[in-house]
Amino acid sequence: MQSVRSEPRPALVPELKVTCIEASLRFWRDLVGFRVLYDRAGFAAIERDGVEFMLDQDEIGPADRIGIWETGSREYPFGRGINFEITIGGLAELLSDIRAAQWPIFFGPEEKWYRVGEEEVGVRQFLVQDPDGYLIRFSQSIGRRRAVSTSAIPSDLPIPRSACPMFSVEVRDRIMIGHSLPDPFFGPAQAMHGATFVVDVAFFRERLTRQNVVVDIGAALETLAGVLKPLKYRNLDEVPEFAGVLTTTEFLCKHIFDGVATAAREGALGEDGKSLAKIRVTLHETDLARACYEGALA
Repeated sequence: MQSVRSEPRPALVPELKVTCIEASLRFWRDLVGFRVLYDRAGFAAIERDGVEFMLDQDEIGPADRIGIWETGSREYPFGRGINFEITIGGLAELLSDIRAAQWPIFFGPEEKWYRVGEEEVGVRQFLVQDPDGYLIRFSQSIGRRRAVSTSAIPSDLPIPRSACPMFSVEVRDRIMIGHSLPDPFFGPAQAMHGATFVVDVAFFRERLTRQNVVVDIGAALETLAGVLKPLKYRNLDEVPEFAGVLTTTEFLCKHIFDGVATAAREGALGEDGKSLAKIRVTLHETDLARACYEGALA
């Protein structure tokens, strides 16, 4: 298949490694309106409104080319730390199509104004993830306006610790639990049901320890396992500590955070563990939904 490309070719064309080219095209072509410029086995070049991507299925192609540009292992969601902003017309129509297809919206929609020099640029935007977890931000301009003056804001305010660059290490475990959520808000989940959570705990610090690490990973894994042990294979409705509590994913994030933070303060991660800046707990319900709690250790 070959189509006419918008000319000139963009100076930047991201190439995304994908797990399944057919699944990717169902999202990029069929759902969000990109057209295929050309394709071959396991590969497609796509375009919409002058924006181009290349989709390249892993482990397909000449044997001497497979993996030669790999910089590390990949796990879902791909593309961590980046989002691709795509400016389009007809944002509302695209959002309606995505909702009609019951594709999850990652964030938004929202109206947002960004400072650019002496002006602010306004957009309406929302974010979705493609089948491999790449984060896509669709936006549409809503104009420009004069920026609010910041001359009255003191320039010597301290920088919040959360805004400082930090190192992090993340460890993972899993739990299987049973519980009910007896509130009409939760629909079918009011009844007793089981859940399997993937639990990630990230540890942050501004400067590495004397050993050039964030934390002892072995100790971190043992600490997380110890905090999760009382929850594994339990019916949370029968845990006295949770009596009368809706044990949502968000609630469990905070519960696990408190356990890990207390253990760190008490020395379970070693003396250096007591000086961590913050901890983040993430519970993955599915590959489409997760919840987090993040807080300072002090």
